[in-house]
Amino acid sequence: MNGSDRTAGADLKRGYGMTDAANAKKAVVAMYVGLALTVLAGLTAIIGSDSLAQQLHAIEDAWIGHDKASESQSIVLTYLLTLSALGIVSWLWLVWAVKRGKRWVRPVATTVFVLGSGVAVMNLVMEEYGQTILPTLLGMTGVLPCVAGLAAVALLWRSRRGSAVWTSGRPSAGP
Repeated sequence: MNGSDRTAGADLKRGYGMTDAANAKKAVVAMYVGLALTVLAGLTAIIGSDSLAQQLHAIEDAWIGHDKASESQSIVLTYLLTLSALGIVSWLWLVWAVKRGKRWVRPVATTVFVLGSGVAVMNLVMEEYGQTILPTLLGMTGVLPCVAGLAAVALLWRSRRGSAVWTSGRPSAGP
C-alpha cells in the first residue's frame, strides 16, 4: 500500500463490499451536510438574536417585566449555541466513527438522531404563556440538520449486516 492509499476514502473502501463502502461514503457526505446545517443554525441564532429578543419581550414583558425578559434572551441564546456546539461535536465524532468502520456507529448515530430530532421539535413547538418561545426561523433552522441526520442514519442501516464495514473495529486489508 502506498502513501496515497492512506486517505479517509481508502479507509472506507478497504475490505468493504462495494455497496457498503458506497453507503458509508454517502453517509459521511450526509453527515458533513448536517454539520454545515448545524453551523448555519448556530449562526442564525446569533444573527437572529434581535428577533429572539422581540419574541421574548412580546411573551414575557407583561408577565415578568422588561428587565427580566432581557435576561431571558441571553439564557435562550446560550442554550441554542450550546446545542449547536454539541451538534458539531456529534457530527465530527460520527464522521470519524464511520471512516474508521466502528461497528457501534449505527446504534449510536440512531440514538443521536432521535435525541437531536426530539430536541429540535421541542424547540420548534415549546410555548410559554401560550406563545412559541423561538421565532419560526430559528426553530426551523434547528430542524434542518435532522433531515441530514435521517439520511445518514438510513444510509448506515442500508449496508448489509455482517459486512466488513460493521464487524470489526478497523477495516480489514482484504484477502
